[in-house]
Amino acid sequence: MHVVDGATAAYNIPMAFWLRGVLAATTLRSALYAIVDRHAVLRTMYEVGTDGSFKQRVSTTFYHGTLLREVEVSDQSAAQEIVSHDQFHSFDLLYGNAVFRGTFLCIGVTAFSYLLTFTVHHVATDLWSNAVLLRELSAFYTSFIRFPAAVIPHRRVQFQYIDFAIWQETFLRSQGPNEILRSFWRAHLREGVLPLLDLPHDYPRPTVRLFHGDAEPVLIPANVLWHSDE
Repeated sequence: MHVVDGATAAYNIPMAFWLRGVLAATTLRSALYAIVDRHAVLRTMYEVGTDGSFKQRVSTTFYHGTLLREVEVSDQSAAQEIVSHDQFHSFDLLYGNAVFRGTFLCIGVTAFSYLLTFTVHHVATDLWSNAVLLRELSAFYTSFIRFPAAVIPHRRVQFQYIDFAIWQETFLRSQGPNEILRSFWRAHLREGVLPLLDLPHDYPRPTVRLFHGDAEPVLIPANVLWHSDE
């Protein structure tokens, strides 16, 4: 999709968290380094070869300098403006660019108030993966705080996503499963017409997807969010 649509923020997956108290930015950066080293998908670069083919390259010397930038701001309004820019700034996946960026914002001088934001391209994460990232960030940060002078070893994941992709490609190349899938999709997509979700709309559907839209805030009462049988 990136090759067809070009760089777009539509595939950005942003996360932002308010943090209170004393926080060690250097330790936080070390925890992020450990996570990126552990998961190859966060170190994967995408390039166009000389023959025009699309290639992936897993980097071993990943982007330390740009992984987490530190910014000092005067108030929450200034912090939210920076976060908004980060979230809507598109990734250019081609030519070896990163798929992950983070910003650590210190708000005020002595308020011990911080805003931590991550933006990851959808090619490298999803909602389930975000939970893994946050869980490991907390675990690494806690370990590095407790043992600041120790070198804490961490294991890279035994099976990376590329292993699943190779298995899937091998599976699809086998004649039996491949023919079953072909028959299934031919039956569901006969005549080459994709089904459309026909919802009421104010404007005609464009021929090219533009990703234009808006947000409507909704306040959900606490008793709906936290239901108790008692």
